[in-house]
Amino acid sequence: MIFSGHETFHIREGWLHKGLTAVKKDPLIFSNPNATDRLGVGKNMVFSIRYWLLAAGLITEEKKKVGTEVRTKTSLSPLGEIIAKKDPYFEEDLTLWVIHYHLATNIDKATTWYWFFNVFPMRTFDAQSFVANLNRWVAEASKKQIAMPSLQKDLNCLLRTYSRARAKGRKTSPEDSLECPLSNLRLITEQENSGGYRVEFGKGKVNPLAFGYALMSFLANKADKTAKITEVANEARSPGRVFLMSEDMLVENLQTLEDTFGKRTVSYVKTAGLNTVKASKTISAIEFLEAAYEK
Repeated sequence: MIFSGHETFHIREGWLHKGLTAVKKDPLIFSNPNATDRLGVGKNMVFSIRYWLLAAGLITEEKKKVGTEVRTKTSLSPLGEIIAKKDPYFEEDLTLWVIHYHLATNIDKATTWYWFFNVFPMRTFDAQSFVANLNRWVAEASKKQIAMPSLQKDLNCLLRTYSRARAKGRKTSPEDSLECPLSNLRLITEQENSGGYRVEFGKGKVNPLAFGYALMSFLANKADKTAKITEVANEARSPGRVFLMSEDMLVENLQTLEDTFGKRTVSYVKTAGLNTVKASKTISAIEFLEAAYEK
């Protein structure tokens, strides 16, 4: 589990493009002493860009010996390769939903994001209830105590990821004022009168192709790549939980997938009392995503 790995910085507009471009040019960029100059941001922001690229599944890392030093070599993941080729500036709705999916299912590197979308039961919340519930879950899941300020930093960063609420009463730098691209998904809104927040369950208009990618990724870990519709709606890491979708929305998106790709990717089988979803065994989730960009 990782908390506050983002150095308090949410994903800024342009950061993911900047990071992927830098990695393609120099696989050792994040162990390069000149990384701040190369990326045009401060030292802590360099750490943050690396963190977000890892948390979103866009890069992988391995240790490499360079002379007498051991440095970290960074490579684009298959997901990073596809996005760098098909949507390098992260402008497509499809891309934003896919990035959200990877953050919300990454319990190791984006622990608070995973917890919020897969575990946290409240649809309206304030800072106190958020941090108290997260602290309780961490203690039960890991038997460890995490400093409350770290949890508070994750709350602030998560809010800046998905809502456009601005920090009040303090000056911000031009870099800090940049919104997170994922705020366009409108998954969290600020309640001005109460000072709390609302999770927009069932309201986010999910890109159906991103839904297909998430569904195939979810089914890849199921026996025979098959799951009940209730599992697709409610299990941890399921499209229903991660995208805040009702069962009716799931069925609607399944129909859109069948209309677009036929039954060669996923099929929805309706039987008495047991409706199931099955993924094709001949195409992987990442192959589906590459085909989805062509659509």
